[in-house]
Amino acid sequence: MKYDVFISYSRRDYIDENKQIIPGNIISQIKELFDKNNISYWLDEQGHSGQEFAHLITGKIKESSLFMFVSSEHSNRSEWTSREIAVANMCKKPIIPFRYDDS
Repeated sequence: MKYDVFISYSRRDYIDENKQIIPGNIISQIKELFDKNNISYWLDEQGHSGQEFAHLITGKIKESSLFMFVSSEHSNRSEWTSREIAVANMCKKPIIPFRYDDS
């Protein structure tokens, strides 16, 4: 496997409407923790969709040992995170849910 973890999350929990990283956001905290512990990961920081989703995102999920879903109000309503979970399930990846808020 190329990555230890594929991180599925909502971009709304990571960047604001001006495309600036939200200070202290949970995604940055997870990345920092993984970096400190030499855990390789991949997450879509560019916001790929459509055909890119089918090729790039699916490939990255397949290249990862496990799948981490950051559950939040935003990610629970996201069409894209639902698709990522479906791909992970289809690929029989272990899915680790991480609940970020009370949603």
